Amino acid sequence: MSIIKIITILNWVVIAILGFLVIAETLTPTKGGDAAGRGMGQAIYYLAIIAFFVLLFLNLLPYNWAKYTAFALVALPIVYI
Repeated sequence: MSIIKIITILNWVVIAILGFLVIAETLTPTKGGDAAGRGMGQAIYYLAIIAFFVLLFLNLLPYNWAKYTAFALVALPIVYI
């Protein structure tokens, strides 16, 4: 199995998980908390939507550099920690 196939599969797994989380938050938003907590939750929700569409767009492009870029965006938080 080539490295590009592994990266593509990993990207699609992350996209599926992120898509599930966005759909779950859309269907059942959290209630309660103060205004600052709700505002931070909305910001994270919008960031997740943007990340979902960026990763989806990059994975649908037929170029290898797009898949490597999507993988770098997926791996960036893990490398940062």
